[in-house]
Amino acid sequence: MNEFEKNLIAKYGDRGKQWLATVPIFVKNLAHQWGLSNLKPVEDLTYNYVLSGFRGTQPIILKIGLDHQELEKEVKTLECFKGPYAVKILQYQTGAVLLEQALPGASLHSFFPEKDSHSLEIACDLMQQLHQLPPPKDSGFPSLADRVSVLDKSLNIPNNYLHKARALKTQLLATAPPSVLLHGDFHHGNILQHADSWIVIDPQAVMGDPTYELAIFICNPFQKLIESPDAQNIITCRIALAAEKLCIDPARIYRWTFVHSVLAWAWSLEDGRNIEEFARLTEILDTLPIIEPSQPSAKQHD
Repeated sequence: MNEFEKNLIAKYGDRGKQWLATVPIFVKNLAHQWGLSNLKPVEDLTYNYVLSGFRGTQPIILKIGLDHQELEKEVKTLECFKGPYAVKILQYQTGAVLLEQALPGASLHSFFPEKDSHSLEIACDLMQQLHQLPPPKDSGFPSLADRVSVLDKSLNIPNNYLHKARALKTQLLATAPPSVLLHGDFHHGNILQHADSWIVIDPQAVMGDPTYELAIFICNPFQKLIESPDAQNIITCRIALAAEKLCIDPARIYRWTFVHSVLAWAWSLEDGRNIEEFARLTEILDTLPIIEPSQPSAKQHD
């Protein structure tokens, strides 16, 4: 059993096993329906089955998922982001979406750690463009408050981390600027080079504070980040550079980054996945030098 199958079964149990059994015939039917060829699974699958291939001579990505609501939400988000900053939708039906393939398709993973500052600048520019788009009307997208409410549950996370995350998220939500549509999973692997620009893929839409989007990026690529002996300095430099570039209080960036790290830990517990990486990331963030709030200005979110 591969990692993808393990993830699905750990999260969905028998429902996951049943869905996996239907995947081959579903892919075959879609290939016939949409005129697809040379379909091959991509690497590092998590909860969706993703294949590359062709429609005629056009390179495409076929994405199918067990959670139809999540896939529909992704499609709605990409429609909101429609334009030069997000991957293009070619076809959609319940349980499956056909996407234009980003080419050359290199992600910002390849920038770590040698070009880390450059990757952050790319991410900041892209984030600003996405957040300037008009917010969707009656989209039904969840709020950031809904997303972080999982921290109020009883969780097998050390009390010092959990209490800190709860206090910070309460303060951050109470002082939040007007909500924008967030990508919601804004990490290095979801930012791809397409021709001479950069686009996003795989959104998990949420409405909320734009600084939270930045916090997700700062926590990634989490496995390589926590293995780096220079992790503390990398995170500190990212916060300082992002604060300067986006005119956001560095203390606010740090606080959301800590909250997101504990939140990712909680999600891993719920999904039955390995928690060691997020425990280590939270430990690193907790031991950073104290970042004091700067004096408020008209440009800052606080």
